[in-house]
Amino acid sequence: MSQSVAISADQTPYVQISANANGTMTYTSSATPRWAMKDGSWVTADATLTSNKDGSLSPKAAESSVRFSGGGDTALATASTSQGSMTVSWPSVRRARYSR
Repeated sequence: MSQSVAISADQTPYVQISANANGTMTYTSSATPRWAMKDGSWVTADATLTSNKDGSLSPKAAESSVRFSGGGDTALATASTSQGSMTVSWPSVRRARYSR
């Protein structure tokens, strides 16, 4: 058996450490996020956008939460991490009043 097992307690979006069947360890790192925590498990990061129930769009698996507007009067985009969030919006169009 030559399979390795990732040690999830030591994993980050940038680093994965695996225990190999022969007793050695393998350290894999990346300059960009390669893995994302999704539903309590580490998965391969995937930037493919998918539709959410509210019509917004989000990556399948990303390091942080990102939502893009599906249209309408919602924020253009919102990005969130454990340290806070940032929202980008566009001011609503105001109709000019005309009087004689």
